Amino acid sequence: MGFINRLGGLFRRSCLERDLDEELQFHIELKTRENIAAGMPPRAARHQQAWAGRGAMGFRGEPLKTPSPRRRLQRGIVQVPQNHSLFREMTVRENVELGAFLVRDRSLVQRRYDEICDMLPIVGQRAKDKAGSLSGGQQRLVEFARCLMLDPVLVVLDEPSMGLDPRTRRTVFETIRSLHKDGRTILLVEQNARAALKLADRGYVLETGSIVMSGTSSVLTADPAVRSAYLGM
Repeated sequence: MGFINRLGGLFRRSCLERDLDEELQFHIELKTRENIAAGMPPRAARHQQAWAGRGAMGFRGEPLKTPSPRRRLQRGIVQVPQNHSLFREMTVRENVELGAFLVRDRSLVQRRYDEICDMLPIVGQRAKDKAGSLSGGQQRLVEFARCLMLDPVLVVLDEPSMGLDPRTRRTVFETIRSLHKDGRTILLVEQNARAALKLADRGYVLETGSIVMSGTSSVLTADPAVRSAYLGM
């Protein structure tokens, strides 16, 4: 599992190049003209984003830039975005089953749904309720459930704990740990460095668009600079 802790800043052009667990590779040139400091209100942050100027990303040796979204899903690559992405007027079950829209075997869809209900009871308990009636934390768990319907090999998680209460946050991190134990590659972007380093095999610290520290979680946790700047120790 790879963990990235990101800080915003004012920068014009920078380059990121790393292999994550020998599976996910990227070389991206980033550009921005705005301050994207951490802690900005979400609405303001949306208007001050960094973007990729040029570069390439690959997974298991195959480029990610060219394939269509459908092809990426067929390769087992899914994302749980930072902002909630459920269809609010659809039921919880309908939202979850959308994650398997590429799966034609209905018996397999049902089997995966049953397994997910065992893993995340909220899915079965609120199956007939509209997704918009759920709390923010409950919606996050349903988003996890939806991505699992594809039985992914790579899960990209963008700030999954943001805005959650402590109890739900623990459930989210426990779910991430379970996904990793099942053999999935996880790319986790997370501000909660302490919790993320407990989950991840490796960590990458970004400042103003550049990787300034990287290493195994145990090495980063023991690093005095990391402990002072990110762990409050």
